[in-house]
Amino acid sequence: MKELITYIINIKSTNMENFKFRVVREKYSRVNNVTICELSVTLNASGTKKLFTATGKSYCAEDDNFDKRTGRLIARARAYREIYAKAKEALIHLQNRVEYIQNCISHNIIRVDHLLNNEKDFINKF
Repeated sequence: MKELITYIINIKSTNMENFKFRVVREKYSRVNNVTICELSVTLNASGTKKLFTATGKSYCAEDDNFDKRTGRLIARARAYREIYAKAKEALIHLQNRVEYIQNCISHNIIRVDHLLNNEKDFINKF
């Protein structure tokens, strides 16, 4: 119950619509025909931050001309896809937790309602 109360207090002050991603670190390297992007991004939701890291790679085929900018763009996009997949997983976990808490609250409302009715019946006996 203490965890539930703490959760409700914290969620009340959280604006869940304002998720913001912020790049903390972006590093590029190249090994042979592979461009690598190492990306670290924070997901900020009303002061609560979670760090996600990912690595994206782009490959230059042997018969293609190497283009540094294109390689970086593709590697970065692949890193972002991984970051977004991790963020989605974290949000689904949070959603499952919220649904569990909602079910607990619903169960306790029914339980308290039953207790109220029991007390009413007890009083009416007099």
